Amino acid sequence: MSKKVPKAHDSFVKNILGREVYARDFIRYYLPEKITSQLDLDTLEVSSKSFVSDELKENLTDLVMSLQFKNRDLAEIYMLIEHKSNLFHLT
Repeated sequence: MSKKVPKAHDSFVKNILGREVYARDFIRYYLPEKITSQLDLDTLEVSSKSFVSDELKENLTDLVMSLQFKNRDLAEIYMLIEHKSNLFHLT
């Protein structure tokens, strides 16, 4: 018998990318250097804000990160992540 973990993808994403050290690495790797070179990644903080409605949380997860540009202007990075899972049972 399999047990389904409610919103397992949401929890996984937030538990990994919700850690500032991993969020920084994600930004460094996935955003263009032209952008990351302007950011002070040491100021990055992951917020608890969420803008995804309850009915969409089954397939979507969001993360809000705040940080500063090197010139000290404030910035926010918003990530909306779609996740889907299909379980196949072989008989």
